[in-house]
Amino acid sequence: MLNPFYAELANILETKLFGFNYKLILCNSMEDSSKERYYLRMLNANQVDGIITSSHNTVKDYDSYSLPIVAFDRYLGNGIPTISSDNFSGGKLAANKLIISGAKHILFFAGNEKELAPTNDRVAGFKDAVGSANVDLKVLNFPFHKSVALKRSFLHKSFMSYSPDAVMASDDSNALLCIEELKNIGLNVPENVQVIGYDGSTWIRNYCSELTTIVQPIADIADVLVETLLNMIDKDIEKTPNQVVLPVSLHAGTTTI
Repeated sequence: MLNPFYAELANILETKLFGFNYKLILCNSMEDSSKERYYLRMLNANQVDGIITSSHNTVKDYDSYSLPIVAFDRYLGNGIPTISSDNFSGGKLAANKLIISGAKHILFFAGNEKELAPTNDRVAGFKDAVGSANVDLKVLNFPFHKSVALKRSFLHKSFMSYSPDAVMASDDSNALLCIEELKNIGLNVPENVQVIGYDGSTWIRNYCSELTTIVQPIADIADVLVETLLNMIDKDIEKTPNQVVLPVSLHAGTTTI
């Protein structure tokens, strides 16, 4: 698990579930639909009590299982609650920070916009904020699961093609990679190009505190995911929400002005 956000979330979930006498089985499909279907069959065969998923895949197989399922940052269909942070507001926060700091040519490295996922709201919120500003915005679909070498190549070509004065990455790990590649090109952060990330895990804020980022409330997300799953296991429908959206905040580091 390379993303520190998901590593922290998984750790908190394991601790909280253990406190309710449940064990966590961690499965990573890496955007492979067939692998995800295999995990679903395996979990069903092993008679797990429920599933917390953050699948990037559009897998309709979830509907065929009677297991309690809660989704984080993904819409997987009717009857499956979605828990997320306020991605739209997060996108607006990031955009407003860059606009106030004087950015005029912004590159946004986003995920796959074809996914029906709350994370697309980050792009929507960002676009909403820059809509009335005199800003040139280019949104690119970033190959998140490619090798570091291929990511660097993609970033290098993007920076050379668009000459941004600000960059938004939809997770912190790739924001840090942007900073490294900008320095390799000979551009200084934030003097030449400002950079802002997304997630704000404890690890990032402790060890890379210079990174300006949008902070998701990881502990609160874990709380609601566990509470929702347990209510579903107990068949307490009245306490099972269809959707919960939690607030985000801005951590202002030195990678923005």
